[in-house]
Amino acid sequence: MNDFPEIDFHEFHLRDLPGRLASGNGVLAAMAARELPSIGFILKDSDHAYSYMPGSESIAIVAGTEAETIIEIEASSWQGLVHDLESAPVWCMAIVLR
Repeated sequence: MNDFPEIDFHEFHLRDLPGRLASGNGVLAAMAARELPSIGFILKDSDHAYSYMPGSESIAIVAGTEAETIIEIEASSWQGLVHDLESAPVWCMAIVLR
């Protein structure tokens, strides 16, 4: 489907995303999500899940389905979100390019 490397769901949530949040993006994300409910992802047909919990200074990444909203998602669709292949900005670009 694409030439992007596969991203491990657990590795992303345990190392990559926390690193990005700690590098200063956590404060920006917390400000943007301050009034939003928590959201989580669970891979379809598995118990692999992580919740994104907005806080005052960052977004906490919590293993499990603690979030207010849980989205069950195919692994390939989750990969598309992480690579920004399946997000609102990409959809808008596709419409403009038609």
